[in-house]
Amino acid sequence: MWESMSIRAALLLVLCLCATLGEAQAPQEQRCDALCELAAQLEPQRPMPPGTSLGTTSSGSLVDGIALPLDAEHVFVMPRQRKREHHYAARNLAEVVAFLAEQVHGELSGARLQLGDASGVQGGRIPRHSSHACGRDLDIAFFALGADGKSAELSDFERFDERGESSSGKRFDLERNWRLVEAVLDCGEPGTPGEALSRVQYLFIYDGLRKLLLEEGQRQGVSAERMRRAAALLRQPGDSAPHDDHYHLRVYCSLDDRLNGCVNWGPNWPWAERHEREAAAFGERIVGAWPSLDAAAREPALTRLASLGSPLLGGSVLRLAFLRPVEERAQLFELAFSLGFVAQDWALLEAALPQVETQLQSRLIRALGSTGTEMAAFALARVLAQYPEHGLQTVRSLAALRSEASVAVLLAALADPELGLVEELEQALRRLTNQELSGLEAWQRWYAEHGEGSIEEWWA
Repeated sequence: MWESMSIRAALLLVLCLCATLGEAQAPQEQRCDALCELAAQLEPQRPMPPGTSLGTTSSGSLVDGIALPLDAEHVFVMPRQRKREHHYAARNLAEVVAFLAEQVHGELSGARLQLGDASGVQGGRIPRHSSHACGRDLDIAFFALGADGKSAELSDFERFDERGESSSGKRFDLERNWRLVEAVLDCGEPGTPGEALSRVQYLFIYDGLRKLLLEEGQRQGVSAERMRRAAALLRQPGDSAPHDDHYHLRVYCSLDDRLNGCVNWGPNWPWAERHEREAAAFGERIVGAWPSLDAAAREPALTRLASLGSPLLGGSVLRLAFLRPVEERAQLFELAFSLGFVAQDWALLEAALPQVETQLQSRLIRALGSTGTEMAAFALARVLAQYPEHGLQTVRSLAALRSEASVAVLLAALADPELGLVEELEQALRRLTNQELSGLEAWQRWYAEHGEGSIEEWWA
């Protein structure tokens, strides 16, 4: 197979493949113990503790969900929602609920925390919701004031407009609702009573009420950093009702659940721990043990790697594919592409190009564009020269990189009369530079004047 490779590509691939073989050989007994332990962890029917969240919020499941309190001192499930029996949660969400109820009621006596739907006892899709499948979502009623100005418990969800008023004459209780937001921000925050809890990913709410809450935080003199986090968590969803009658709270996966196959989707707030490194480390154990797994164990191993969903594993799975017999490679290639890749994988992706057929070459080139490193731009420059049949995909990948180095590569390609693709190259340049130019000379003049700038400056 090596005859078709350049010396550079061959060396790169050898180095990438050897990285997987560098671990010292453990004594036979230790290897057997570790393999048995791993096989037990991969067993699809393995016992899992109650309240384990699996999969995503839209298509996942829940293992024997933890029942939220139907009627307790600080919290209760509202009557209509109680009848649905969707008051079950992942363990980490149940812990967050107990904390929120205690914090709000402990500081501001009055209405209890009023809960709507969470999940079914075993999770899965439930009516009226596009999420709530794996125990990490919960609807919470707003705190309200009655006509007499006193805290009022609601018998059902009630809509409030941008002034914080409902049709029944109640008002949005800014003090208690902001205290709830503050308690949410304390979840997982070091140095607070909630530091041992999972972080909250979202607190969905209608934009008009979000504005009122953020104004209340400013009025109370909350720090700029804390306000920035509150503004990130509080948001109106774009794919469902505006949430003008309740909050929708979502927590990230706990560490144990993440390793069992719980998947976080959506933003990774810089202050939030999503346990991606631990998930990748567990995945690396599976990849390293792959040659020792029998055929029966490999299917659940593939499933678990896919459920971990970590792009940190994409490169390792791709390396593994090249070390395995041809009949195993298709599944491993598919898994690697579904996991995705990170910046450090650019050299592996380039080195793999000569070893695969045309269709996979196109996918590798697309993956190079997802790595987010300028080194990938230089790799794509070489791809343009060596694989002109993939010119269009290469141009698209250069644009997807959003790197200043991509602009230099695209300009050099535009100056090459044999390459063609003038329209596609100019479209990519416009996308990166925010300039509506046309023609090689116009682009070269602009680059001579502005080429030292950044994409952010070009778009400012």
